[in-house]
Amino acid sequence: MAMDRPTFTNICEATSQSHELDNMRPIHRKGKKLLAEKKRRARINNCLVQIRDLVCEGEDEKDSDIDKMEKAEILEKTLEVLTRFRREYNTSGFSSCSGST
Repeated sequence: MAMDRPTFTNICEATSQSHELDNMRPIHRKGKKLLAEKKRRARINNCLVQIRDLVCEGEDEKDSDIDKMEKAEILEKTLEVLTRFRREYNTSGFSSCSGST
């Protein structure tokens, strides 16, 4: 009984196809990573726009100036507002470390 064994060329072809699939996987993974990174950046930018709108609410600056704020400026403005709120909160008689309810 002769068993059908793959010939040497079939093994080489199978190995070649396997290597081609291996080479495709990183590209596919890379595409997924790029898409995930793009979505992450979009979420960050969306949050920064919302923060900008909150911290600049009621400001006298032109809307075009607010729309053109850089990310660093948005973060700086947010720190200013939060620091001001913290100061006001602490001077109003409440202490975040008082432990009393």
